[in-house]
Amino acid sequence: MNVSVKGIFIVVVVTFLASCCNKNNIKPDYPQYSYTSNIVNPPDYFQVNYNVSFAGNKQATITFDTNSVWAIKKLGDTRVLFSVNNGIDNLTIVSLDTLGLTGGKAYKFTANNNSSLDLTTYIVEFTKVNTNYSTFEPKF
Repeated sequence: MNVSVKGIFIVVVVTFLASCCNKNNIKPDYPQYSYTSNIVNPPDYFQVNYNVSFAGNKQATITFDTNSVWAIKKLGDTRVLFSVNNGIDNLTIVSLDTLGLTGGKAYKFTANNNSSLDLTTYIVEFTKVNTNYSTFEPKF
């Protein structure tokens, strides 16, 4: 009887460990870019992943193919400062902003984590909005 109890116990432990260690390699159905790569003509929905595990500015350069309206949303910890620069002006995005962005212009999107070194990654979501660019404000 001890042998069968031990056997059942071993099977339960192995099954539990195997289920906990099973890696799900399903990739999202949208692109996730690193902030270190130049992003040119991105799709209508994408995310940028910033490594904020050390202090300082982490900057992604994004160039959109056409004049269009984009919803830009910070996902995650609010202690990370996030801004966009159009070559002239700088705009801080607190949590979500919708902007008219010019096609062919390189925008600098910057994440800055000077407040908490316990953070590792930070994700920002970009969604193209079906709104007429010519009548939309604010353009940036």
